[in-house]
Amino acid sequence: MSVHLAVIKDELNGFAPEYIEMIPDAAGTRGIRWWKPGDGAGDPRYLYIAEDENLLEEAEEIPGNLIFCSEKTKNELGRALYANMLVLRKNISVDRIFPAVARICEEYSAWDSDLCTEVMEERSLDDFMAIAIQKLKNPIGIYDAAQALIYHSSITPEEARGTIWEESLAQEYPTVSFFSRSEIEWVNRKFMSGDKPVLMNPRRDPEHCYLMGAIRADGRQIGSIGMVDLREPITQGQLELCHRIGQLLNYIFKFRTHAYSNEEDVFYALQLIAGKSNDTRTVEQHLARLGWTTKDDYYMAAFRFSDGFTISREGHSYHRRIQKKYPKALIFYYNDYIITVMRKKDCDLLEPGERGELENFCLGSRMYCGVSNCFHDFMDLGTYFVQCSNALHYAELDADEKRCVAFTEKYMEFLLDELKKTGELRSLCDPGILALSQSDRNNREELLESIRMYLVNGRSVASTAREMFIHRNTLTYRLQTAENFLGVHLDDLNENEIVQMLLSCIIVRGK
Repeated sequence: MSVHLAVIKDELNGFAPEYIEMIPDAAGTRGIRWWKPGDGAGDPRYLYIAEDENLLEEAEEIPGNLIFCSEKTKNELGRALYANMLVLRKNISVDRIFPAVARICEEYSAWDSDLCTEVMEERSLDDFMAIAIQKLKNPIGIYDAAQALIYHSSITPEEARGTIWEESLAQEYPTVSFFSRSEIEWVNRKFMSGDKPVLMNPRRDPEHCYLMGAIRADGRQIGSIGMVDLREPITQGQLELCHRIGQLLNYIFKFRTHAYSNEEDVFYALQLIAGKSNDTRTVEQHLARLGWTTKDDYYMAAFRFSDGFTISREGHSYHRRIQKKYPKALIFYYNDYIITVMRKKDCDLLEPGERGELENFCLGSRMYCGVSNCFHDFMDLGTYFVQCSNALHYAELDADEKRCVAFTEKYMEFLLDELKKTGELRSLCDPGILALSQSDRNNREELLESIRMYLVNGRSVASTAREMFIHRNTLTYRLQTAENFLGVHLDDLNENEIVQMLLSCIIVRGK
């Protein structure tokens, strides 16, 4: 193992060290060697100890990693020497420093070797972490892809109180509301842009420093590590050790699969989604086990992990987390979706409060979700899968706006997208409406909107004016102006003409 100089600094606290990092990517060492004038840059894999800092400043070439005694300031040394430096502020004999550093390097190399052995022998996560925590100063937690807590080192309720640990221990995963939306987005950006853990003082617990790091496999995040400075400050050395633990956890997570499939238990539902016929009595027997009937009121939601997942690995973690959030739901896989069917009486997904919780749940879990309309016959599952899967598509397109989309919110957009497949949308427009939209009238937008709202409100002047917050006389004037331009009377339109006129207004106004 290459021991980071920040780790050595922590172990040399008795010598009052200061770590000055000039070359971040080369701050590791396999051991310590003596440096004297004429040795030049030496071997970049080692830390060199110098007896006289003045000789370093006079040398044409110096090693990339140095340790020496000095009273000069950080700025003075940074200007004079381009190297990673462990500067001891106490005037100590280098004969005492050399064996101390050699012992530290040997000790941490043995620790790393033991961890690698655990990985190669495919030992359990608990066995691996029993060795890993020997060098950590604070409790650490390991979370799976869905942020469910799958391991934590020893921690007391008193230590956990008021921190994210309190929720993690009680619920097996932290509630997404612990972090603000901006904090979650900041962490996600950091995870995507770098491989080292990050530090943050969250708004909800500003007294503590939180360490968070991603665990990746095949370029995707499949887990994370977390730590809070409950016992000691989180130093750069501790961060580097957590980074190393996270690197090895990558291999543990990558090669340890959790095969999970409940296809046999939900075959009747899969058949309905696929559009295949199914005997109603058979479906009713399956639903009876859940205390459901085919005629209950239902919602259907389709979830997908933001970076994609496989059923054998991340999918199980997300399935489990959704099951914990909605324990009364029927949850199963279909293609690359996690499908969730639930009764409205158990959870009204489109009720504003529940809808807000679902949005936060998806944001914190790094998932997208599409929700169908409420429907009233379980046998129509295939129809409402089309709704929720298309709503999920719009959620993924609008990822910057929100993580969850209801089909009813995107109905018109979906309809227009489907109509586009048949040809140019303007070819469906009423000629008069199209001409009005292309005219040079200054009030053409007001006229088009007035027509649309009038038709939507059942051609009622009072209802339309109230909804548009304008006086009825103003609305009447606009409608008369529009009718004169179009050469029609809106109150005389038949059903076919109303649909074409309304759709035309929506198309030309992009609504």
